[in-house]
Amino acid sequence: MADFAGARLATAVTMSGGLGFIGSAIDTGALSIELEKAASLLSSLQITTTCALPISVGFLIFTEKLEDVVSVMTRDFAVWTKAMHTASPESCIWIQVASVAVAVEVARLYAPDVLVLQAADAGRYGPSPGTGLVGLIPEARDVLDKARFSKISVVGVGGIGDGRGVAAALACGADGVLIGTAFLASVEVDLPAKEYQEAILEVVNGGVSTVRATIFDEMCDKITWPTSYDGRALASPSYKDYLDGDRLDKLRKKYADYITGPDKGFGGERRAVI
Repeated sequence: MADFAGARLATAVTMSGGLGFIGSAIDTGALSIELEKAASLLSSLQITTTCALPISVGFLIFTEKLEDVVSVMTRDFAVWTKAMHTASPESCIWIQVASVAVAVEVARLYAPDVLVLQAADAGRYGPSPGTGLVGLIPEARDVLDKARFSKISVVGVGGIGDGRGVAAALACGADGVLIGTAFLASVEVDLPAKEYQEAILEVVNGGVSTVRATIFDEMCDKITWPTSYDGRALASPSYKDYLDGDRLDKLRKKYADYITGPDKGFGGERRAVI
């Protein structure tokens, strides 16, 4: 949710009884601004805080410099977890994984407070291949308990859009859920253009109208994720052009042309990457 989940959304989720996240990628300067906004919003609502805000921050630590970072969530792990606990003892460490084996390894080596189990139906980026939430959570919970990691909380993420998804995850053994894509429909989300939200809200039959692939990043010539990751996005006309055999250089030129418009390529034929 980097560039989408800022101070307004994170604060609204926290004030509603959840734990709001600010998405971070590689711009720690922007993150600092959003944290200051969150502190100001909480103060205006007369919410008193200690040195740690009741807000979390998501990091892609393979793109971040440790010395630039001031708050918490992580991915390769020993140096980061130690530094995080030193900088902010009150904060909890959440580590997101997508398989049972990795969950157990991370629990054994790094002892996070929470393991976020990401299912294959999650929006945007994730390891490939993956498994569904209803298979991943019960097996991971059983294996973690057997390995004496029952004190580590498990949070499910991937394809959860309403209370039924929450109930399913909890019934499978999760202690909570992490929701991202559903908040793209919220008033508080940060959007590149209003047409983006309209495009998301128009989607039906999500199992067919979304697809996991690496071409979305290749098309915009922006590859920051490891090669074992792909991303779920709408099967836009740009993706269909790719399936029809358009060369990558042609797709990149089309993409570069579309995003220069005021709708950032999400209006009209919605041909830009979503």
